[in-house]
Amino acid sequence: MNTRAWLILLLLAVGIATGFYFLTREDKKTTHNWSRTLHTKNKEPYDISLFLAALRKSLGSDFHTIQNNSGLKNAWHSLQDGETKGTYFFIGDELYLTDEEMDLLVMHVKSGGTAFISASSIPQELFEKFPGLETRYLTTIYSDSIELKFSHATLKKDTFLFENKVKDKTQNTYWQYIGDRMESENQGQIFNGDDKTLVHISTIQNVFTDFVYLKFGQGRFYIHSNPVFLANYYLKRQEGRKYASYFLKHIPSQPLWLDMSASFPKPDAKKGYTEKSVFDFLDQNKPLKYAWWILVASVLLFLFTGGRRKQRSIPIIQTPSNNSLTLVESLGYFYFTQNKNALVFKREWNQFLNFIRFHLRINTDMVNEDTMQRISHKSGVALNTIQDIFHMYEKYKIFSELSGNEMIQINKTISKFYLEYYNKNGK
Repeated sequence: MNTRAWLILLLLAVGIATGFYFLTREDKKTTHNWSRTLHTKNKEPYDISLFLAALRKSLGSDFHTIQNNSGLKNAWHSLQDGETKGTYFFIGDELYLTDEEMDLLVMHVKSGGTAFISASSIPQELFEKFPGLETRYLTTIYSDSIELKFSHATLKKDTFLFENKVKDKTQNTYWQYIGDRMESENQGQIFNGDDKTLVHISTIQNVFTDFVYLKFGQGRFYIHSNPVFLANYYLKRQEGRKYASYFLKHIPSQPLWLDMSASFPKPDAKKGYTEKSVFDFLDQNKPLKYAWWILVASVLLFLFTGGRRKQRSIPIIQTPSNNSLTLVESLGYFYFTQNKNALVFKREWNQFLNFIRFHLRINTDMVNEDTMQRISHKSGVALNTIQDIFHMYEKYKIFSELSGNEMIQINKTISKFYLEYYNKNGK
C-alpha cells in the first residue's frame, strides 16, 4: 500500500479505538441501559427487580419461583396443592408457553386457582383457550407518555402519568392495551356485559383497557399489558410506588409461584406479536451492540482500504468480425493457383447432394429417372435442369483434371438449379 492508504488505515483504526472506548468506558452518567429490558434481577431503569423484591417481602414464605430449568408442568402439583389454589404469576417482556402449559393454566383457573400475567407480548393462542377472550389481543399505541386511571370506586380518584424517559429526554415508544377484533370501538367498563365475566381494572388515555380479569370456572385470570409501569425507574418515584401498591391489591393473598422460565424461548413454545425491531434487541444486549458497531467499522475499514481491485484489469475481448467472404476468397485463390478444378468440382457436387438430402429429404445414394422426377416435384425446378446436372456429373466424374472453361460450365449448370429453386420457394 502507498502512503495515502496507510494514513487512511491509521485514521480509521484510531477512530474505531476511540469509538470502542466511549462505548465501553465506565462512566456513571452513561452506564445505564435505558431500553425496556424488564429483567427480573438487574437494576437498570426499566428492569423490575425492585417490584419483585417488594412482592417477595409482602408474601414472605408464600412466595415461590419456577426456575429457568423447570416450567409450569413441573410446578403444576404445587399450584394445585391444598384447599386454596395457588397463584401462577408471570411478569416480563415476552411470555413463552407451550400448548401443554397453556392447557394446564386453563385447568388451574377453572379449578379455582388464579393466573396473573403481566407481559408486553402474550401468545394469541392463550387468549383463544379462555372463553370470553377469543377475540381479544394485545395491540399498541405510540406516544411519549400515558395517563392511567383505575376503575374501582376507591382507586379511580387518582390519575397516573407515565413518561418514557431516556436519560433526561422524553421519547415516543409503544404502550400496550387489550383490543377486541369484534368490538374495536367498545372499550366500556364491562367487556362481556351480559354475563359480566370479563371486567376491566384500569384504562390508559381514558379509552384503552390495559388491565382486566376474567372470571372463569371457580378462578380468575388477570391480564396486565404494561409491565413497564412496575419498572425500577417508576418505583423510585412516589407516583410509581403508589401505582404499584394499587396493583398489588389485585394479587390474591395465597401462595404465589413466579414463573421465571416463561421469559425465555423453548422448543414448541408460542409467543405473541411484538413491535420491537432488531435494533431494539441489539440495544438491550451490550455484547451484541458492541459486536454490531465493530462489524460496521470493519466493513467501512475494508471499503476504504481493501475494497479496490488489486489485480490487473481484465482486457475487453472484441467480438470476432464475420470473415466468411475473406475465407471464400482465400480458398478460391488457393484452388486457382494450384489448378485443382477437379477437386473443386467434387466438393461442389457433394454440397449439391447434401442440399437435396437436407432440404428435400430425398435419398441420393441411388439416382435414377424416378429420383430426378421426385427432386423436380419437391423443389419446383424444371426436370430438364435436374437431368442436365446429373448428366454433367456422369460426364465429368471420371476426369482427374478439368479446364477453366469446363469448370465455368459446371458451375453455371448447378447454379441454374439454385436460382430456379429460390425463385420458386424463396430464401
